[in-house]
Amino acid sequence: GGFDDPSAVANLFQGGFWSITIFGFTVSDPLALLGHWAATADIHWPLVVGAAAPLALAAIAGRFFCGWVCPVNTLLELNGKLRTWLERWVALPHLAQGIVPPKLRWAILVGGLVISTIAGFNLFAFVLPYAGLARDWHFAVFGGAVGFGVFFMLLLVVVELLLFPRLWCRSHCPTGLILQTIGRWRALRIRRKPDAICLAGCHACIAA
Repeated sequence: GGFDDPSAVANLFQGGFWSITIFGFTVSDPLALLGHWAATADIHWPLVVGAAAPLALAAIAGRFFCGWVCPVNTLLELNGKLRTWLERWVALPHLAQGIVPPKLRWAILVGGLVISTIAGFNLFAFVLPYAGLARDWHFAVFGGAVGFGVFFMLLLVVVELLLFPRLWCRSHCPTGLILQTIGRWRALRIRRKPDAICLAGCHACIAA
């Protein structure tokens, strides 16, 4: 009742982390653009405009989206803290420390584009956990249904907790791969002073 027209206000905020419109300005995952292009062989200009913002931000500050916006990264960081707590107080010996090659992200990116081209739909919209998380949360609240994305997220949490810490972000996420690749030449970065002497156990760079 605090708004003259609640529906008009609600329409200012549409979408989820995959592609969201805020006050008429759209921000889209670059894979929304690439996957759509692969599936339809058509360039959808609103997606081009929407993808420009995260790509430009990556060129300035690297994987800003991954570190400060992505809800999946937030959940998996909390999951990592739980893992550390279990290792310290519950699990002896320590939990498994499986490592998957980071290059696997290239296979996921290329494979997703190939499958999108063959199938005629954007595969990434169905398999990326942050896209499914927003979509299935909507389903749960308004439809009373639980989608595949919820189960996939729970499975990912369990796997990272017990076997492969930070599995998704390190070696699976194709969006992170794109942003990291562009971020190699980012304008803002933290560098160690050439004449500085690093002391054992000093984590000042990590803190910064």
